[in-house]
Amino acid sequence: MLVHDRVQHKVSNLRGTVRHVGKVDNCGDDGEFIGVEWDGVEQGKYDGEVFGKRYFTAPPKSSSFLKARNLVTGQELCQGLLAKYGLAEEHAKKVIEVGNAEKRDACVRKFEKLKSPGKSKRSGLVNVVMAKSVIRADDGSFPHLVNVMASGMAVSRIGPVSAYFPNVTDLSLADTLISRWREVFTIVTSLPSLKSLSLSGNRFEPLESSTLRDDVAATTATLSPLTVLSISNTHLPWSTVRYLASVFPALTDLNACDNGLAEPPAFREGEAAALARVRLDGNAIRDWAALRAGFAELKDLTHLHLSGNPLRVVTGEAAWPGLRALYLRSTRIDDWAAVDAMRDLEVKELCLSETPLTDGLTEHERRCLLIARIPSLETLNRGAVGRNERANCERFFVRYYHGAPDPPPIHAALVARHGELLPLAEIDMAPKLTAEVTVRYSSLEQTTAAVLNVRNTVETLKKTLCKPFSLPADKVLLTRIDPEVPNTPFASETLVHPDRMLFTYNVKDGDIIEVAVNKAHVDPALLGQNVPNDTENSEEPPKDSSGAGDNQQSSPPVATDDA
Repeated sequence: MLVHDRVQHKVSNLRGTVRHVGKVDNCGDDGEFIGVEWDGVEQGKYDGEVFGKRYFTAPPKSSSFLKARNLVTGQELCQGLLAKYGLAEEHAKKVIEVGNAEKRDACVRKFEKLKSPGKSKRSGLVNVVMAKSVIRADDGSFPHLVNVMASGMAVSRIGPVSAYFPNVTDLSLADTLISRWREVFTIVTSLPSLKSLSLSGNRFEPLESSTLRDDVAATTATLSPLTVLSISNTHLPWSTVRYLASVFPALTDLNACDNGLAEPPAFREGEAAALARVRLDGNAIRDWAALRAGFAELKDLTHLHLSGNPLRVVTGEAAWPGLRALYLRSTRIDDWAAVDAMRDLEVKELCLSETPLTDGLTEHERRCLLIARIPSLETLNRGAVGRNERANCERFFVRYYHGAPDPPPIHAALVARHGELLPLAEIDMAPKLTAEVTVRYSSLEQTTAAVLNVRNTVETLKKTLCKPFSLPADKVLLTRIDPEVPNTPFASETLVHPDRMLFTYNVKDGDIIEVAVNKAHVDPALLGQNVPNDTENSEEPPKDSSGAGDNQQSSPPVATDDA
């Protein structure tokens, strides 16, 4: 076991990097200890110092000193894959034991022509072809296997991978125990068809060995034509990232997210010249000008991902003539001038959300203001921008800045296109849940004001209005009178259906609800008595299951902390 090796704890399965191999003073044991810095925080006990002596430097509570017997250094990639696909082979043989070889080959040819083979109606076809891909040839290899997933395996060495998997095009080695660059370059020199390689989540030794660099330079002609490289969450510095990008001249996609990278150093002319899509999400990039200067030689850059960076400013000086997409979600952009600069960049796809710039705006306002400012935009936050939407957004923009003392630069052009549009009147189209009415007790010659919940039923209203006078609800007749249209057929309407809600009778503000009852059913002592005060506004909107009976929104439930 050597320094920079990757190890896994046998019991907890925690993974880390070897930082010390040797004795530990004052521990009472003269044997060899392995000092490990774990990948996660607070997974250990030490910071590289134990019993007053420092052996390496690490964050607090991130390291441990263990015996080698408690750690696993990993296996060969070939061993792990043979175990994985060897078991699948037995199942595969059972799957394709249907029909003869000619039919199976025809099935494979048909599968290769399908554009969406994952549909359920073709599941049998997919199963046969996928099963065929894990069947070994006579020489023991898996010639049909092109996509290999070794993510999460305890793999630290490569082995004779080309002998078993000669035609692999996509290989994922994310979150493994590989830490040696020589193993990585063994892969890319052994697999001539390899197009995509993922090394994300691993921790590597420093790439500072001139011997290794010379070896790689001498074998550049034998490297696979790699086009996609993923090294996210590897904590690699820019010097290593640049070197890897330059080693593979056909590289078009580079994923280097969550590495703590700041502004890049300048790429030299011809270095990583084919790069078109660069993902740098979740890093520490703050300076747009420095980023533009560092990537000035990436003339073929079309997609730039910078989400999750503390970036505040974007300027419009064009460094990449073919830039098509810019992703800036969860950045610190807080000035609309940055959006105006994106107009000068002529981006067609933009992701800009969860930023201080758009705080306080509705989703509709955010989308309209962004679309109107960038005429070249075809996609915003993963949503396509159509012709009609653009026209509506531009009109909204004109109205939004109507009368503003210092409107954005594009405002004049949009006014020339759509005219000087006035802001639209704000009309609340939501239905009212209450109605302020006058209740008139015709038999008692009494009148009072009340606020009714229009989603209550006629029967509920009867009980509410009869309660102050102890009137029999089944003997009461309610009539709605509209004083705004007297002497018309719509001036009054009897509320005869007890189960109907009041809004179906068009009960509204200003109406009169007449309560009629035969005097024979009225307590003589109540005749001529004033209406009790508790009848006014006495009706409370019921809290029905839909929440529609309450004019105010209820607060969301709050989870209490156990602490």
